[in-house]
Amino acid sequence: MPKKITVCPAKVDNKDYFCICNGLLSSAGYNRKEEEPLYTVGTSASRVEKIVPVKDLMDELTGKSA
Repeated sequence: MPKKITVCPAKVDNKDYFCICNGLLSSAGYNRKEEEPLYTVGTSASRVEKIVPVKDLMDELTGKSA
């Protein structure tokens, strides 16, 4: 039996629907004019002191920051 392929409702209507994938892409700088950014922190939300770009965080974690 062939698989049924569906289209994410947010792909067609981002006013009434929100797509997690689109939100994460928007938070990375893609399509920000049309999609609301989404940021996640999980159970450590109380420890968040600032929001930094992923590149800056990765540079810091790998010791490449100045």
